[in-house]
Amino acid sequence: LIYDYFKQLFAQVTNPPIDPFREKIVMSLECPVGPEGNLLEPSASLCHRLWLVNPILSLGDLQTLKTTNYRGWKSAVIDITCSSTAKDLGKEIDRICREAEVAATTHQY
Repeated sequence: LIYDYFKQLFAQVTNPPIDPFREKIVMSLECPVGPEGNLLEPSASLCHRLWLVNPILSLGDLQTLKTTNYRGWKSAVIDITCSSTAKDLGKEIDRICREAEVAATTHQY
């Protein structure tokens, strides 16, 4: 009983709650989508991002993102599945990375 009491007190000291102002930022599920700018050089282009309320997309939301041309943005679909009989998972991951790199360099706005 006394062990539990001190254990709880110790937990409160070592894990202080986040204050309400920072908690809103730290615990947010909002996800910015779109090109990132240089935060050290503020400009209006930093504001041109799409903010998702949460990271879970419906099929309709996903389709909208895939077909949008908002501000000249382009998207690419990369198949990240691999065969259940694949022997070398590393090669599959390398393939996915190569496709992502190609998409990133060829789909510049």
